[in-house]
Amino acid sequence: MSLPYSPDLNPIKNLWDHLDQVVRTMDPQPCNLAQLVTALESAWLNIPVNTFRSLIDSLPARLAAVRSAKGGYSGF
Repeated sequence: MSLPYSPDLNPIKNLWDHLDQVVRTMDPQPCNLAQLVTALESAWLNIPVNTFRSLIDSLPARLAAVRSAKGGYSGF
């Protein structure tokens, strides 16, 4: 049996987008790997709790959308 896979059910993508936006707006920009690692750690540690809550709370809607799309693209 093959397990279903839908990237629309993966809220971590939203967190990666958030981290990307935070790091891209930093001034000054990280200019080496060590600075990038530090910037990402800082951005991760400063993600508001409500961001995690809203991603968790979005799971029922994500499931319904994927189900309605019969496993296809759902827009999430």
